[in-house]
Amino acid sequence: MGLTVHVAAWQLEEDGGVIAVGDQLAAWLEFRESSRGDQGPDQHHRLTGLARAIPPWAGAEGGRHPTVIDADGATIYWDAPRPVTGPVGLIGVLAANNVDAPDGFPMTEGLVTRVRMEWQDHRPGDGAAWYPVPGTARYEDLQSSYLPHAGPIDPVTRVVWTGVLVDLEVTGT
Repeated sequence: MGLTVHVAAWQLEEDGGVIAVGDQLAAWLEFRESSRGDQGPDQHHRLTGLARAIPPWAGAEGGRHPTVIDADGATIYWDAPRPVTGPVGLIGVLAANNVDAPDGFPMTEGLVTRVRMEWQDHRPGDGAAWYPVPGTARYEDLQSSYLPHAGPIDPVTRVVWTGVLVDLEVTGT
């Protein structure tokens, strides 16, 4: 099964990692409904699978319901808005997580078949904070990601590297 997975820039920066076409990638996967944020349409993934509730855990989002979605070899974590059990058809973002998952939660493994660097315009906000401008995400299709030169946000373009989109052909969990 092919999945489009978002890997946040901070994760790659923290690990000093790059992702290339042909790499094997293993990560905990998380699903977030498209209605819960401003993600570019390239990030949206139609997900069909079988959902089952799991016990609450320390990393679960308050007021939501910890759920696992099994979808064609991938095991995906979801903080569902309500209790869900059985077949699901959802649209949203799949994201790699290298920080935490419920005890015993399996990583999904796959072959990277496409890599896109993601850039987004940002605008100044309160104090020193900068915020993404909705609808401005754009992508650079490459054979390998790279770590952009660190430095301040360009005051003219205000474009920030926000992550990498990876097309992943699932090989197992």
